[in-house]
Amino acid sequence: MASQPAEQLGRMLDLIPYIYAHQGISKSDLAQEFGVSVEEVEANLFTLWKCGLPPYTPGDLLELEFEGDEVWVRDADALKRPRGLIAAEVTALILGLQLIANETVSDEVKEQILRLTKKLQPQDSAPSIEVGSGSTFIHREAIDAAIATGSKLEITYNSLTRDDVTVREIAPFAISVSKLGEEVEAYCFTSQGYRTFRAERIKSIKALQRAEKIAVVEDQSAPMLSIKMKIHSRLREVLEKFPATKSDAAIAVKLPATSTLSAYPGEWAIRSAVSLGTAIEVLEPTSLRKEIATFAQKALDRY
Repeated sequence: MASQPAEQLGRMLDLIPYIYAHQGISKSDLAQEFGVSVEEVEANLFTLWKCGLPPYTPGDLLELEFEGDEVWVRDADALKRPRGLIAAEVTALILGLQLIANETVSDEVKEQILRLTKKLQPQDSAPSIEVGSGSTFIHREAIDAAIATGSKLEITYNSLTRDDVTVREIAPFAISVSKLGEEVEAYCFTSQGYRTFRAERIKSIKALQRAEKIAVVEDQSAPMLSIKMKIHSRLREVLEKFPATKSDAAIAVKLPATSTLSAYPGEWAIRSAVSLGTAIEVLEPTSLRKEIATFAQKALDRY
């Protein structure tokens, strides 16, 4: 099967420097090296022979010599060097090498990686690319100390659900990593329940006195709110924001469908419902319907 034009062009640009470095190489060895048939190698060489060298005038043809199955190239100074890497390829290669260097490899391998990285990134290029293996969480030391001593912390937190900055008293007991990044698991005295705080949203931290003992196994957070709603569209997004309750785990795939789902009470439920627009209609509880209507009206009044 013939190669695509872009693949053929790349191979032709690679053929000349390879032959130049391996004068007298056989066409069969070239075919094996580049993973194509001998016929395709011959076709590529014939095309190169006819195209010539920059500036591509009749007097600047590429000199290829054939003797049996062997190939030589002459006067190919313009094409004898291997193709250079574009900026994106250099960046990806440097990042990959530094990730390897951060692993438990020998000092000899690290030295080789360092030499190769310096060759890939000239002195007059952009600032060096560095990949660190440590955490970028600036408050980690204070959090770790509070966990170790059982102390409370006062944090200034940018709340995602309320779109505002709040001050909270927490007793952290773990730092975990999720797809969203590092998270602080803690008991929040302000909310009177267990909460997870995104590390990047913690703006400041202040150490307080030692916290009273808290039973981690007993979550005193507010219970989930059951919401009866009619789903018109965007089923997957609806279920991501409003998980199905145990009593109504089976959701009809055919829409519209009426089901009882769950959500955290208060701002979270209101904002989640509003964000879905006409995809859902909240039926019960009626108090939540009124809160959503009030929230939406306030938003409209701003325009």
